[in-house]
Amino acid sequence: GVALSQEFGGIAAITTAVIVITGVLGSIIGPVLCKILRLKDPIAQGVAFGTASHVVGTTKAAELSELTGAVSSLSLVIAGIITAIGIMKLCEEGTGLVRACGALLDQAELQVKKVMVGPGGAPVEGDFTDEE
Repeated sequence: GVALSQEFGGIAAITTAVIVITGVLGSIIGPVLCKILRLKDPIAQGVAFGTASHVVGTTKAAELSELTGAVSSLSLVIAGIITAIGIMKLCEEGTGLVRACGALLDQAELQVKKVMVGPGGAPVEGDFTDEE
């Protein structure tokens, strides 16, 4: 998570803090939510802890049962892979948008005219030179 955050201009310290806080809160609140929501199946609990609470949640899931911990680990890895693939697709889309916007900007620059004060104070259009 931190490496992807940095690659896209995120702040590593904030990303790390959010990941840790999410994991700790998930570990504390997760078992309570499982009781409130009557989520008793160890596979469902494992998926919930692994995808929502990361590694810290997976540790809590392993305390609940061996199966819950194993499913949590697997869910954590699968969620990470899906996230990475999704980010790569978004990055490709973003690169295409940057290129398209650059082409539009280049066209717009070609249409920009310089407005100068002409004889008698009337505005006169002129082209920009390379020196300007």
